[in-house]
Amino acid sequence: MRCGFRVPPTLVTSEPEAARAFVKAHGPAVYKPLSTPLYRIDGVSCTVEVAEVTADQLDERVAGTAHLFQRRVDKVADVRVTVIGRKVFAVRIDSGLLDWRTDYDRLAYTVVEPPRGSPMPSTAT
Repeated sequence: MRCGFRVPPTLVTSEPEAARAFVKAHGPAVYKPLSTPLYRIDGVSCTVEVAEVTADQLDERVAGTAHLFQRRVDKVADVRVTVIGRKVFAVRIDSGLLDWRTDYDRLAYTVVEPPRGSPMPSTAT
């Protein structure tokens, strides 16, 4: 599906060598595991944070689950996008944080128009 968004180089892998090679080639990079058990701190549901990583920090623990690695992009804000059928909805999230999910009290939301791109395929649902 093409919606006009530019996506930085991205790798999803559980192979430590592939992750190290990607980070060396595209760093600085951020990462997060794609699967993690729910955990709580003082009764509050938590999430695994997106964090910056260097190639020398990556070891065999990467093999435990698939991780998303992506070239870090200097940002002003985040945009969360939802696609329903052929409609694209976007909201800007201002936080000043690398990972906006770590402090919901700091968030400000603004509805934004998504970039114009190629039409969505007719098979989109």
